[in-house]
Order: sequence, then C-alpha cells, then structure tokens
Amino acid sequence: MAGASDPKIVELLEMIGKLTARLEALEAENEALRSENGRLKKRIEELERKSKKYVAPYSCEQPKAEPKPPGRHAGQGPFVSKQRPSREQVTRIVDVKLQNRCPCGGELQPFKTDFAFITALPAAPPQVTAYHLEVGRCDVCGRAVRATHPAVAADQRGASAHRLSPEVYCLAHSLHYDLGIPVRKVPEVLRLTTGLSVS
Repeated sequence: MAGASDPKIVELLEMIGKLTARLEALEAENEALRSENGRLKKRIEELERKSKKYVAPYSCEQPKAEPKPPGRHAGQGPFVSKQRPSREQVTRIVDVKLQNRCPCGGELQPFKTDFAFITALPAAPPQVTAYHLEVGRCDVCGRAVRATHPAVAADQRGASAHRLSPEVYCLAHSLHYDLGIPVRKVPEVLRLTTGLSVS
C-alpha cells in the first residue's frame, strides 16, 4: 500500500480539494442566480399588472383605508341640463302642426305644445330656432302624438330639447382635429368667435 506522501495521492487530494472548492463556489453562484431569477420574475409580474390597470399620475400604489366614492358628491358642482334659450335669444319660430290622424286611425285633439330649440351658426349672435310642436291626444286610443319636423329629432324633448345644429358640431370638430386646438379650449374659441356657449 502506497504511503500518504505518494506524489499521485497528494496530487489527487489537491485535485479533489480544488474540485470541492469549485463545486461550493458554483453552488453558491447557482443559489444567487436562483434568487435573482425569482426577484426578476416578481418584478415582471408587477410590471405586467401595472400595464393592465390605470394608475393615476404620482400614485403611490398604496390603497387608501377609506377611499371616497368616484364622481361628484351632493352639493359639488352644477347638476343642471342645458338651459333653454330665453325669448330674446330666439331669432326664428317655426310652428309645426299635427297631422290630422293618429297612426291608429283616430282623430287627434291638440292639448299642448312641446318646445324644441336648435342653435345654429354662422350668425352672430347665434341663430336660435324654436320649434313649437303641437301635441294631440287621440279620441280613440288616448295616445299623445307630437307633430314632426325634419330638423327636430324624435327624441328631442325634455332635458334634451335644446340641441346644437350639425354646423356647430362640424366647426368644433374642425377646430380640434384640423387646427389642433385642445378639446378643453374649443368651447372658449366658439364663445369668443361666435358668442355660442358650449359646455
């Protein structure tokens, strides 16, 4: 049996020591890489979640303990529909009479008048046309039927009785899309150039 001082055994022992040290170093490096890989995977998941949800600018991403409900609250800001034009603002009146008969065939008896308004350009001040739409009640079925006019939409009544003409919409779109005026500034430009008040 060879002695411990045999050069081959010494060489083998040194090689084993080097390989053991190398193995330990590789295991430590492997562990570090696994930890880094796990951290990066978590970061990727976090970024993917962020890209799918809308976060307000400068958000700390910490939810509030008692968040307020969205939207305006009672007493904050005006809660009104578009104001109907005053008599002084109306520049033209179109009286629209009922047809003689109800769609069911019965006769119509006028009992009230609906009002619809269209504010149009290019006159300054804006031209406001008031349509006085006769409303009648059928003697047979009791249905209320309103007179029709090509310029007045069928659902143009109540809170939506006052609408803007297509020319106003075209001008507003042109100011924004053709001239590049921000949407928030378009109402002010319309007010300054035409006297038209648009929200």
